[in-house]
Amino acid sequence: MCLAVGLGTSATGVAVMLVVCLLAAATMGAMVRTYRDRTNVWLGPAQARGSARHWWIGYVVVLVACMAVAVLRGAFDWSYGVNVVAAAVAFVATVVMGRRGSA
Repeated sequence: MCLAVGLGTSATGVAVMLVVCLLAAATMGAMVRTYRDRTNVWLGPAQARGSARHWWIGYVVVLVACMAVAVLRGAFDWSYGVNVVAAAVAFVATVVMGRRGSA
């Protein structure tokens, strides 16, 4: 997802970004399914309790916001640095919020 956010540089970049997002989502779905089937363990948003659920919700909000910034960058002719910052925020959110959501 971080790569997809960073690629949204032009009209062509947005198309590439969307394709990368779809591929990433399909790949993540396959990895989750394989992990859950092999280990019989999975803690997702539906299974999370208390503050872990809030971390999951926050994580989704941050990722959607980063993707929106990457898409809107072309519409508003923002600097490419906006995509770099959005990609960095998505990366940090994945590391920090992912650990909190799995707790």
